Amino acid sequence: QGLIYAPRSVTGAGVYTYIKAGKETTFLLKADGSLWAIGTGLYGELGYNNTAYKSSPNSVLGGTVYKSFCATEWSAYALKTADGSVWSWGYNAYGQLGDNTTETKFYASTYVTEENTRLSNIIQISAGSYSFGTFFLRNNGVVYRCGIYKDYLNEEQYGSSIVAIQIPIDDITVKIASSGGFCLALTKSNKVWGIGYNTYNQIGINQIGISEKERILVKNPIYCNIPASIQIID
Repeated sequence: QGLIYAPRSVTGAGVYTYIKAGKETTFLLKADGSLWAIGTGLYGELGYNNTAYKSSPNSVLGGTVYKSFCATEWSAYALKTADGSVWSWGYNAYGQLGDNTTETKFYASTYVTEENTRLSNIIQISAGSYSFGTFFLRNNGVVYRCGIYKDYLNEEQYGSSIVAIQIPIDDITVKIASSGGFCLALTKSNKVWGIGYNTYNQIGINQIGISEKERILVKNPIYCNIPASIQIID
């Protein structure tokens, strides 16, 4: 524990292919599709059915082969290789695990649902903040989200969903990215749509004809004001 002033290898054998950090956690994906975690497990976010601190990698329980994953403050999501379903665990007070509950989960025992069925054929997961929501991109270009939207400026809660619901974007989405309290979607026609907090104009919308309240919090996807001369490269 404490500050580390020089790089050193992570203990534990295996070939890791991908790594990502949560708030106080680190997740590592092995070549065999197993997922491993280090750090604090206060809300079960390490996924090994415990809340203890771990200083060396421990396997996320569930016995599933994953191809990618995503971590946020106190929750984690993993994309199952076989069918593109999303398995989630950790803090869930806002329904951000998308399993039709608000109960905290301590290992990958639950999956994100769409109405009464398992959400599948997902190709990307993006989660920026536990209180804003988690976003999923399906292989048909449709974007879903679960969790809560909250207008902290006006102390107004809206758009809460404990299952995955579709975001109405008028195009086929090819990539999503979220950070903090907003999400951006890149579409097939090379356009960018945004939703969420825009306090510092990070969504880049055209502000003409909208109120200050609408500018600060974009509740529905809106086309970002990116000059046509700019070519977006994935």
